[in-house]
Amino acid sequence: MGVSGGTLLARRAAALAAAAIMLGAAGAARAGVEVRAEVDRTDAAVVERFIYTLHVTVDDDTAAVLPVDRPDFTPLDMLGMAGVDKREEGGRTYYRLDYVLVSYEPGELTIPAQPVYYSEDGGPEQVAWSRPIRVVVRRTVPETVIEIEDIRDPQPERAAARPWPAWAYAAAAAAALAGAAVTGYMLTRGREETEVEAGPSVDPREAALRALDEIEGAGIGDPRTFYRAVCSVVEGLVLSGVELPPSGVTTSAFLRLVASLERGDEEGRRRLAEFRFDSDLVVFGGYRPAGDEPGVFVERARELVGRDW
Repeated sequence: MGVSGGTLLARRAAALAAAAIMLGAAGAARAGVEVRAEVDRTDAAVVERFIYTLHVTVDDDTAAVLPVDRPDFTPLDMLGMAGVDKREEGGRTYYRLDYVLVSYEPGELTIPAQPVYYSEDGGPEQVAWSRPIRVVVRRTVPETVIEIEDIRDPQPERAAARPWPAWAYAAAAAAALAGAAVTGYMLTRGREETEVEAGPSVDPREAALRALDEIEGAGIGDPRTFYRAVCSVVEGLVLSGVELPPSGVTTSAFLRLVASLERGDEEGRRRLAEFRFDSDLVVFGGYRPAGDEPGVFVERARELVGRDW
């Protein structure tokens, strides 16, 4: 029985479409990072909040940096993060990041795509993007404005052996590398360079390890302050001698700077990226470390300090 040309073309098109779907699925399975975005609503009044959710899946052999350190949602404003979920299953890590966004101007707006920078098995840096999402903001002002404090549960109190105030953590982190920073450095005044007199040479690694011991010994206290202090010790060692702006740099900029200066090897930079991102989850994302996670974080810091930077 004969088959018409139209039927053959239809079958061929269907076969090609099926092959494309299979290839696309295979490519997705091979990707080290998968990104998906959604919002809880696409229509809201001025100053009403949107919950923008980013779903990210990362393979075990992939180092990824998610947008939790000062992400850009222009033309919308980010009020904060409503929560962070993280789970590991089947050789992959699944993240759910909830951002609280608001617009103070009406109109049809686009929530921009968010980047996830990653490196597969020590390879070159790549980037995966979420999709941009269109939302409508109406001019009507709601009767009740929901504040960020209403969205997020209060931080539970944690017992600490000897809780330190924030300034004490900062002082410990700054003092850790103070001796190493001045030893052997040159003080420039105009065009004249004068060598700074210094006491006995201090090993930067030993100073950093002592600082980590002091921070850990003081207890967790506020997890954000604790993680920020631990991370600052590692960063100070890795970028020893590099002057950074007082406001600091984003995680992506920090890692690019480390790579451009060729500090450490590929494995060290991969572990540093994972370490910095896990710190960002707590400091910026509000992730609440449980169990022995803070202790493991300090051990990872010690391992990084022991590397050759």
